[in-house]
Amino acid sequence: MSKSVKMSFCKESNKLVGASNYLAWKKRTNLNLIENEVMDHVKGSITKPTKEDVQTLAKFMKGQVRAQRILIESIKDPLIPYVSKLDTSKEIYDKLAELFSIITTREVISLRQEFYKLKISKEGIASYFMRISEIRDQLQDLGEVMSNKEMTTIVLNALPEEWGNFTSSIYGKKEVAPFQDMFTMRD
Repeated sequence: MSKSVKMSFCKESNKLVGASNYLAWKKRTNLNLIENEVMDHVKGSITKPTKEDVQTLAKFMKGQVRAQRILIESIKDPLIPYVSKLDTSKEIYDKLAELFSIITTREVISLRQEFYKLKISKEGIASYFMRISEIRDQLQDLGEVMSNKEMTTIVLNALPEEWGNFTSSIYGKKEVAPFQDMFTMRD
């Protein structure tokens, strides 16, 4: 019985087009590879068995094909030539990372500037927390981890004056409130 590949996200709009959507694509693709139990192939932590071990070799090859199919079907057609001559899912994944995961100082600085400048708008606190969490996650994907203290300070500085009592109560605590708890503490 053949196990079919689960392609839970592969709508045309979710396919990799380039650096502009690489981080979102990577997250979706990693989840898909894990769900299909082939992430070990992509990471290279599973090695090709010898030809003598026919059953294990057949299982390995099925996993390789499944992983390659997930990767190829998750990218736009103009990107296929960049990976068409590669033999393994690890090579394909690494090539796409090499092409599109360029971490530049400018990207990190730009995200940090947006992070510090972001204020609560008329959409409200919920949309502010969602956007600041997105920026934090993007920075994390670029290898920039922000401390809980820094996150809390940024959020408190973005609050309008009418939130003064809330801000004072947070600053008055001995330990900094975890960022993820701040949204629920506002009530």
